[in-house]
Amino acid sequence: MLKNTVEIVSAYLRNNQVSDDQIPDLIKSTYAALISAGEPVAEPAAAPAVSIRKSVRPDAITCLECGKELSMLKRHIATDHGLSPAEYRAKWS
Repeated sequence: MLKNTVEIVSAYLRNNQVSDDQIPDLIKSTYAALISAGEPVAEPAAAPAVSIRKSVRPDAITCLECGKELSMLKRHIATDHGLSPAEYRAKWS
């Protein structure tokens, strides 16, 4: 990471004017950005589009992701949301 930081900062300094007292902050922020780039970003917990209890009715099933009423969920969650049935069940318990 240190080598990448040096390369990025030196390339930036070649093309931009920066005062001498700002260089240490530039190095620190560049290094921190490279370190945090590999970390997974936590997704915010999503609330279901409708209550889980009301999502299953005799005439339709409501998708908890988007609130769309359907007769079957398997194809919808795969094509529209990119989830397998197991992933959908795990996400919404």
